[in-house]
Amino acid sequence: IIGKNASGKTNILELIQYVSDGANTILNKPFFAIYKSEQEFIIYNFKMPAIKNNFDAENKSYDGRIPETDTIYFSNVFDGRRHNFGKKTINISTNDLLISQFGENVTKNYQKTIQQQIKFIKDPKFELLEDVERFMHPGQKVSSLKPTTVVLTSPIWSNIIGRIRNFDERFERATERKVNFKSFALNFKRKITDNNSANSIKYLTAFLVYVDFMLNRDILIFSGNKVFKEKSDYFDMVYSLLKITQDDSRIDEIYKFLTTDFPKIIDSYWNVPETHKFLIDLPEFKIINEKNEEFKESLGSYSNRRIQFTLNYNTEVGNFLTKYLDATTNQSLSYSIDWGGISSGHKAYINLFASFFARKSQIKEDNVLIAIDEGDLYFHPKWQTQFLSKLIIILPKLINKKCQLFLTTHSPFLISDLPKNNLLFVAKDYNDKLYVIPNEKMIEVKTFGGNIGELYLDAFFMEGSLVSSFAERKIREIINKINNKQESISKEDRILISEIGDELLRTQLQNLIK
Repeated sequence: IIGKNASGKTNILELIQYVSDGANTILNKPFFAIYKSEQEFIIYNFKMPAIKNNFDAENKSYDGRIPETDTIYFSNVFDGRRHNFGKKTINISTNDLLISQFGENVTKNYQKTIQQQIKFIKDPKFELLEDVERFMHPGQKVSSLKPTTVVLTSPIWSNIIGRIRNFDERFERATERKVNFKSFALNFKRKITDNNSANSIKYLTAFLVYVDFMLNRDILIFSGNKVFKEKSDYFDMVYSLLKITQDDSRIDEIYKFLTTDFPKIIDSYWNVPETHKFLIDLPEFKIINEKNEEFKESLGSYSNRRIQFTLNYNTEVGNFLTKYLDATTNQSLSYSIDWGGISSGHKAYINLFASFFARKSQIKEDNVLIAIDEGDLYFHPKWQTQFLSKLIIILPKLINKKCQLFLTTHSPFLISDLPKNNLLFVAKDYNDKLYVIPNEKMIEVKTFGGNIGELYLDAFFMEGSLVSSFAERKIREIINKINNKQESISKEDRILISEIGDELLRTQLQNLIK
C-alpha cells in the first residue's frame, strides 16, 4: 500500500485488523470481505445481501471475525495514535507503549521492549537474521548483527533523592520514628563516585534494586496478616530493612547487606522471587574485567548527574540485564538501557523481529495476517532495498506460521520488489476522502525488478518531498535534462548533484547520468 504521508495507508491496515476481528461492533457499517484459503474463496458479508460472483465463492454471514486466522499489527511510527483492535489482534506497534494515560505504563513497556530484544539476541532464532545476511552476500565476510556494547545509565540523582525524601516523611507519619534514608542516598552517591572500582556497577545495581523495592512495594501500608498481627511488629521488621541507612557504613559493607540479609528478609515476607534471587546471585555475575567495563559520570549540575557504565555485550551480560529487569518495577528508578555502537536503523531492525519473536506463543492459529506500517522507517537505504526479502524469509521461520503480509510505505523500494498487481496506490481527494489510483494511471513501467532511481523520480514521490522550493526547482531542472536526453549535463549540474543531502536521490542521479 503506497502513498504520501496522510494519504490513508494506515487506515487501510487498521481496517484489515478490524475486519479480521471485531468489525461488527467497531465499524458497524455494511461491508464484505473476500478470503482465500488454499484454492477456495469465501465472501463474508455484514449487513449486505449475498454477493453474486463467477469464481464459485461461498457466501457466509460475518459473525465478528475471520475464523482460523490471527492478525498482527506492527508499526514503527510513534504518533500517539490509539487502536481499538479486537482480542485476536496482537498489537506490537510503538504506539502501544501508550496503552494508558499513565506514564508508568509507558516506562514499564519500554523495559519490556529492551527485555524482549535481549531474549531474542540470546535465542538461537536470532541466527536467522545472520543466516539471511550470509545468504544475500555469498562469499563475503558478514559482520555479526549482535550489538557489541550495552550502555547502562543511572536515573537522575535528584529524582531518586526527591522520592526518598517523600519516603522519609511517610515513614515518620506511619511509625513516629525518624529515618534518614535521604542522607544515606547522598552519602552513597559520594562514595561510589569518589571510589570507582571494578565492583562499582554491582554496588550501584544493588543500591538501585534496594531503592526500587523500598519505594515501590507499598511497604508502609500495614494490613494484618498471619505473620504480623500487630502493626508495631510489622514496622519493626520494616525498620530492620532501613538499619543500614542509619550508619555510616563502608560501601562494601552496604553491598554485603544488600546481597545477603536484605534479600533473605524480603523473601520471608513478600512474594518477590525475582528480586530475592537477583540480589543473592549478583556477586556471582561475571560481568567485570579490565576490558569489559567503562565507568563515566555524566556532565551536568551535581544533583542531576548520572553514572554510566558501558559493557561489552556477551551472554553473561545478557543474563545479568534480563534478571535485573525482572527484579525491578519502576523504570524511573532503574538504569536506562541502550545498545551502543549501532545506528537507530539497526536498533529498529532488531526491535522489529524481536517484537514478533516475543509474541509467537500468543499466535494460536496456523494462518496469520501481518500488517506492517512503515516497517522500514529509520532503515539505511541499503537495508530498505532488502526489507521485503528479509521479511519473506525470516518471519515464517521465526513464528512457524503461514503468513500474508500487508505493508505500507512511501518509499519506492518495495515497488521494485513487487509486480503491479501486488501494489495499491492511494491518495486523498479534495474532500479529504481516500481513493485508490488505478495502477496503469499511476505508473507506466513494469515495477518488478524496475530501476529504483526511475521510480524515485516519479512525480508521485517527488512532489512536495524536498526541503525548499528553490532546491526542488534546481533538482527538477536536472531531472528534466536527464529525462529529455537533449541537453548535456554541465559541470555545474554535477557539482550540484554531489551536494544533494538525500543520499538515495544523490546516488540515483549520479548513476543515471553515467
